[in-house]
This record gives sequence, structure tokens and C-alpha cells, in this order.
Amino acid sequence: MGTLSLHSATRDRLQKSIDQSFKGNRQRRIIAKLNLLLKFAKRPEIKLRLAKKEKKRPRYLTETELGLVLPHLPSTETRNLVTVAFYTGCRIGEAFSLEAQDFDPKLLELRVTRQLDRFQVERDTKNRRDRTALVFPKGIPALTEWFKAKVRLEMKARLSMARTLRLACEIAFPLDKTKHLRFHDLRHCYAILLREKGFSTEDVADLIGDSILVCKEHYTGFGV
Repeated sequence: MGTLSLHSATRDRLQKSIDQSFKGNRQRRIIAKLNLLLKFAKRPEIKLRLAKKEKKRPRYLTETELGLVLPHLPSTETRNLVTVAFYTGCRIGEAFSLEAQDFDPKLLELRVTRQLDRFQVERDTKNRRDRTALVFPKGIPALTEWFKAKVRLEMKARLSMARTLRLACEIAFPLDKTKHLRFHDLRHCYAILLREKGFSTEDVADLIGDSILVCKEHYTGFGV
């Protein structure tokens, strides 16, 4: 392991070298191989571990901050799309697959059962789980318009939405990088808004279609 001998180096020195040299999945593969070699070298008591992931606070916008970003988006269609994602938690492919019959305005429920990929092919949702999302009342006008207007948003515009949203955020908040969102971060906005309205972590998991464990990791500390 570099200048370290697997026969004599301490676990702490080996672990420190691994943590400094490798990250993520590559670290996972290296550790698996090294633990096998350590066992072969008759040092089975030494177990190298994957470094703990640094917990990052999700990037999100409040409703007021969303209002500051929307004017900097280039079209009505992009403003509707961002608003729909903010108030429903839909991924971009899910938003493009939505139809008017998926929404129950009386119950404020939106059925999310599919997504439309970049090749215009309809597929299952990312985790293959259908879900019913709560639509916040402020998002209903944009959702209603989106059902009619989504066909006018060209694929080129869809593929550049992450950059488009980020640029709008940078204009609205030039000095605050925590507000420079990717499109996926709009799901965080939705989940955090749910928590602030009093929904439990379990409720949030159901409404966004993620596991309770993932929701605890991301959204613990938010809410009333």
C-alpha cells in the first residue's frame, strides 16, 4: 500500500492512507481487495472501513426565495416546470409524463406513476414505485398550465434545465452559493416544505417516493 507494508503497518496508518487516497466507490473496491489481502497475510484482525459520508445539508429555497428566482427563468414554460417541481416533488421526467387526469383537485392529490425519458420513451419512475403526491395550493395554477404547455418546451430546453435553473438562482442570489440549485434540489424544497407544514418523516417518504432512511438523513432538523 504505497510505502506501507500490509505485513507490518498498523490499521490506523493503512486506514489513513486509504482515506487520503481514494473516495467513494473506488475506495469501496480498494478496501474489499485489501481486506482479502490482509486475511491472506494472516492479519484477519485488521479490518479497513469505508469512510463515513460527510452529511451535507440539502440545498433548498423557501417559497419567498422561489418567487425571487422565477422572474429570471427564460419562459413561462420553464417557470411553470420549476413551480410544479417545487410544489409536487416531481423529478423532471415525471413532470413531463403528467396528464390532467393524474390530478384530483378536490383532494389535492397527484398520481405519479411514470416518467418520460430524454428519448420521449415512457418508463417506470426511478425506483419503480407509484406514489400519490400532495399538491400545495400555490402550485395548482402552474400545474394546470403545465398540462397544456409542456409540449411547447423543446427537448433542448429540457436537457439544459439544470443549468437554466442554476443561472436563475445565481442571478437572484449572487453571493449565496447554498441557493444555487440543481433541478433535483427542487425535491428537497418540496420535502422541507412538507416538514415545515408539520408532516412527519414517514409522510414525507410516502409523498416523495423515497425510503424513510433517506428522508431521515436529508430532512432531520427541519420542520416544526
